[in-house]
Amino acid sequence: MSKLNFQHRTFVSLLSSGLDSPIATYLMLKKGFDGILLSFKVSNQNDTRFNAKIRKIAHHLKQITNKKLVLYIINHKETLEKFVEQGKRKLTCLFCKSFMLYSASVLAQNLNAEFIVTGDILGEQASQTLTNISAVQNIVNDIPVIRPLVGFEKKDVLKLSHTLGFYELSTLPDIQCTFNPLYPETQADIEEIRNSIQNMNFSSNSQIKLKNAQMIIVE
Repeated sequence: MSKLNFQHRTFVSLLSSGLDSPIATYLMLKKGFDGILLSFKVSNQNDTRFNAKIRKIAHHLKQITNKKLVLYIINHKETLEKFVEQGKRKLTCLFCKSFMLYSASVLAQNLNAEFIVTGDILGEQASQTLTNISAVQNIVNDIPVIRPLVGFEKKDVLKLSHTLGFYELSTLPDIQCTFNPLYPETQADIEEIRNSIQNMNFSSNSQIKLKNAQMIIVE
């Protein structure tokens, strides 16, 4: 992974192709930080729809903030397949979110970023209940995780998305994740999550994925 020189303080944002994380990223960029955008592709490598969509979102962030941005795209499909094979099916989303946060913390350490940003809204998804946020948070105690939208209502995010010009981009056709369990865990046990991921070798998997990530300077 190449070293980048940022003139300003930076954060790593878990940027998805949905509605919430672009707004969360925008809010922190407007605080004066530069952004390192980390996205996870769940489709086959030869499917270009996600890459095209996330690059459009990143470009729009650049246009409306004029901040320095770099985008990393990780191929996440094989990792999710391993989570399904190795762990309890109901915990797949929590393994996924834990791995994303862990990878973001590794990237932050490598590039001297100060914190991680996510688009979590309390209670919106199974992985975003207070219990599950706490369980996942446990994986990255060494770096702050900022959730600018945690107390927002969805209607407020939608209003901002329209106002800031993200809505048309975030609703472009995309690949939907097929790894979501039918009955996801909403009240995970922290110890169960910790014990489960110990066998999943997050450290080496994350290093490999980041080394092979596609890196794009956002213009």
